[in-house]
Amino acid sequence: MERGELFEIYDDTLVTVWNGDAWVDPAPVCRARGVGAVVLTAWNPGWERPDRATNDANNERLEHELVQSEADFWPAVGSSRHDDHSEPGFIIWGMAAEEGCAIARRFGQFAIYLYNPDGVRVTIDCD
Repeated sequence: MERGELFEIYDDTLVTVWNGDAWVDPAPVCRARGVGAVVLTAWNPGWERPDRATNDANNERLEHELVQSEADFWPAVGSSRHDDHSEPGFIIWGMAAEEGCAIARRFGQFAIYLYNPDGVRVTIDCD
């Protein structure tokens, strides 16, 4: 697989976030809050495909970093349209793309999702 193909998969991913009661589409939440957000994960960095225990440990490190920074964040999941693959992560409300990419790079990630306050999502290449 080439990088362009990987980004096509990223663009086709469905993102849901946990609002404390249910898994929901983040776009209407962005509109209701009037704020944009970044979605990122520490799972499967770059071309690597670690085992579940390693991925979970990486995501726990990411969550710890978000807690330490006092970020406003919720759990998130990115899933393939066929629901044959998913990766947990986090949506961070009010985070700028530059900060999201800096975190993503520390965890070996190629990209983040950026939602604007109108709920429109774009994939940002962090390379």
